[in-house]
Amino acid sequence: MRPRRIVGGITYNNSYRANVVLAFCGTPEYLAPELLQGTGYSKTVDWWTLGVLLYEMLTGLPPFYDENTNEMYRKILNEPLHFPSDKRIMPDTARDLLEKLLDRNGDRRLGANGAAEIKAHKFFDKIDWRKLLERKYDPVFKPNVVSHLVIAYLTSFSTLTCQFRWIN
Repeated sequence: MRPRRIVGGITYNNSYRANVVLAFCGTPEYLAPELLQGTGYSKTVDWWTLGVLLYEMLTGLPPFYDENTNEMYRKILNEPLHFPSDKRIMPDTARDLLEKLLDRNGDRRLGANGAAEIKAHKFFDKIDWRKLLERKYDPVFKPNVVSHLVIAYLTSFSTLTCQFRWIN
């Protein structure tokens, strides 16, 4: 029996080399280019995903979104990153952070040398990381959740779609 490793509840055959995984599961909008290219990937795909999430939080849509999944993949691989011109939506510090997190080259991507370089970015200047770690910030909104089954604060409910593609 071949060794297996479990990542996020998914069991992988031993199909990885030197911290580079060769299989994936994820939401199409958040997939890093190296996942789509099938060249293997490292933890820097998580920094790409952070960039996509931040972009979506600031603008309302992921950066390369398209209703057609194949077209979205093409955009992830080839389209330039576009930003809203309104500085209230996309301040210069956010734009700089996103350009660095959404670098198509994982080796150059912000975070390739560890989370400290992301935390040191000017976008996060006002965050006291120790205070955050100690949960001393008061949240702007604190929902009244009496059970883990409460979904009253969700506007829609959908299931996660996983896609698997084995590379050999």
